[in-house]
Amino acid sequence: MTAVATEIAPNFFDWRMRGRRILLATGVGFVVGVLVCLPWFGRGWVIFLDWVPAPRVALLPKSVFGLSGGLVASLPLGIVDTGLSHLFGSWSTVIEIIAFFVLASASIGRLASVTPAASWVRITAAQLLFCVNPFVFGRLYAGQIGILLGYALLPLGIRALIEARTSGWRGWLKVGLWWVVLLSCAPHFAWIFALPVAVVGLMNLGHWRVILGIALSVLVAFLATVYVLVAGGVGGVGLKVGPRNLEAFRTTADPHLGLFVNVIGLYGFWRLGPTLAKQVISGWPILLLVLLVVIVYGYIVHWRRAKGSWNDQQVLILLVAIGMGGAILAMGSQGPFGWLFTWMYVHVPYFNIMREPEKFSMLLTLSYAIGFGWGVEALHGSAQGKTAKVVTIAIAAIVVLAYEPLLFWGISGQVKTSHYPSSWYAANRLMGTGNGRVLAFPWHQYLSYPFTQNRGVANLSPGFFSRPVISGDNVQLPNIPTSATSRESRFIQYAIDHGSQTHYFGSLLTPLGVKYVVLEKTVDWRLYS
Repeated sequence: MTAVATEIAPNFFDWRMRGRRILLATGVGFVVGVLVCLPWFGRGWVIFLDWVPAPRVALLPKSVFGLSGGLVASLPLGIVDTGLSHLFGSWSTVIEIIAFFVLASASIGRLASVTPAASWVRITAAQLLFCVNPFVFGRLYAGQIGILLGYALLPLGIRALIEARTSGWRGWLKVGLWWVVLLSCAPHFAWIFALPVAVVGLMNLGHWRVILGIALSVLVAFLATVYVLVAGGVGGVGLKVGPRNLEAFRTTADPHLGLFVNVIGLYGFWRLGPTLAKQVISGWPILLLVLLVVIVYGYIVHWRRAKGSWNDQQVLILLVAIGMGGAILAMGSQGPFGWLFTWMYVHVPYFNIMREPEKFSMLLTLSYAIGFGWGVEALHGSAQGKTAKVVTIAIAAIVVLAYEPLLFWGISGQVKTSHYPSSWYAANRLMGTGNGRVLAFPWHQYLSYPFTQNRGVANLSPGFFSRPVISGDNVQLPNIPTSATSRESRFIQYAIDHGSQTHYFGSLLTPLGVKYVVLEKTVDWRLYS
């Protein structure tokens, strides 16, 4: 019996240690995710601005194959998203949001422990700030799940980049594959991940193995995603992106403190709509200052510890550089290098996908999270006595939660669950299935519906009806009525504009394969009488 016990005990403790590591890696993210989603559990569909789940969204729509315009870089994510919707119905959104926070927590924890002697205090503090901040709030409210998932996985890509400097070609192959994973979330990571790669290259200009490794990573990422370019060439990108887009999607400035403070505060998302934490917390600049002091202190302490270790110093330089670079790029054409950003936007192929530069802020957020983890760890270590250590951790958590308190409880109740009206289900049953298409009016890319509490969301028709749907793609921003290049869309818009002069509207639609017209009673629906 004694011999058996000595064999089982090590396995038991090994599993217990694994359990602790898993809890440490994912615990913060899981708790945050549950607290965010709690009001949505089993109560209907959670519909966001750009994320509109529906009961009958097609598992493999034509866009998957690049046949209906648009970039298909996020093809794998789109298939996973629709698959979850088919399997779990209205619960799919909640599952994906909680999964995002769990992934973000585990990912930043891995990056925070890339330098030696990482304590649970460092990891937990980094996880909390990485999961709870204005950048995450804004992107979640907008329903940009691809951007959020890429944000969650970005620290793992950067950790692979750090480790590749001292490894062989397999390490750089791994970096290239991580780049592909990020691109499968959103095409913007072609440029977002390019910044850390470029920083590593600049720090190692004299090391030809590193330069060749970076070239290998770029080649792997290009070859693995060449289908994006092919699909765009065959099906057409479907969007006309010009200088007006750069102006329409520019990062916003704080009305009192300006652009710079807004960006370093992790604000600046161009879309208006939700109530922001800084609008209800009068002392938000003070909280930001406290966070920045802890972050800078963390970097200073870690720099002192890294003396004598060029490898650790390179990690710190990389994180500082991508933070500063992310902040500058997030300002876009308005920043100190706005002229260069504008030139790249106009002349560098595919850089115009960064028409909304504030996405670069995720690099600043990542840099903040690691620095905050180092700072809280240093403060905790210097605190005298158990009580002081507990108080240090509590104050750090309170500052983070006070800086972004509106993320929790269904985004502070600003997004409620929705139920599609019975008339929609009745119309879908009436039309049935088949190849004959449905033309959905009103002709707008974004609509506000009574059952979404009049929040503006992407047109819901394509995801709801069983038949193929033609719906509006006119974004209707100031100076940009539409970015679409589709001839079909232009024809329908012309037919609508001249509707009062047309007596055979149905005949005009016949060549488009339209069998049914659906009129949704919202916004300007009476104009389509």
